[in-house]
Amino acid sequence: YLYIIHYDIDKNMPVFRMLQLYDIQQNRFIKPVRRNYNIKGMVTWHDPKYHQFLLLFRPQVFFNTKHLKSVLYFFPLNPADKNSGSISRALSLLRYFKSRGLSVDFISKQAWGNYTPKSIAAFEESGLANKLWVFSRKPVKKNPLVYFFTYKLRHMLFKATLQLEKGSIPNHTTLHLRNQFDALLQQKKYDYIIISYAYWADLIKNNPYLAEALTIIDTHDLLSSQHQLDKGFNRSIAIADELRRIAQFRQIWTISVEETYFFRQFFKERV
Repeated sequence: YLYIIHYDIDKNMPVFRMLQLYDIQQNRFIKPVRRNYNIKGMVTWHDPKYHQFLLLFRPQVFFNTKHLKSVLYFFPLNPADKNSGSISRALSLLRYFKSRGLSVDFISKQAWGNYTPKSIAAFEESGLANKLWVFSRKPVKKNPLVYFFTYKLRHMLFKATLQLEKGSIPNHTTLHLRNQFDALLQQKKYDYIIISYAYWADLIKNNPYLAEALTIIDTHDLLSSQHQLDKGFNRSIAIADELRRIAQFRQIWTISVEETYFFRQFFKERV
């Protein structure tokens, strides 16, 4: 269950006046409790079990739309699994986008999401997105020699452009993943592009196909704090690299109050 504070739809203002209990499995609101909240510019999803904020973002981006807005949303896990807070968060966002009448294309990862033909069909039937794209990390290696010259060599050059820092957090943006992402952007222009986790922030690095899209990073966490025990981890390098990745985006979404405070020291009103 999630406690949800909504904006006032009738007034079309980011002022929140109702606290409700939401059943994710049944996809419905139950037991509304009227309260008087005024959380300016924020939508808050709260998990009463862990007493943590699951979602904080500024909803004005999606309000007052004069035409159907399009969203390209990257989230690496499979929303059908429903086995983590981050997945519940992604599902909630997809339902929110649908309720606002937004056109959503959803990108996920084959390896991270453990997608099967059955789970892909189930997601497509849910109607939570117009399109589902399941990306692979690298192309299939049929011939080692051909693979090396047609992909591996070019991927090494691509990694050099990312300026990967030794001792930093992982960077999961591969050349193959970037090529798939760029191919979508060349086919269609989006109003909003949302990337989950700084692991994949470099999908938009020096990307000529972004057009006028509002780029948003959904951080989910300060990743440097999650990798402190990694072998060879360097705190100053990792934090600097994570901030560099996040700085590429025009809006930054955070989960907790603490993360909001931390990122606002560097990015001010973008958080």
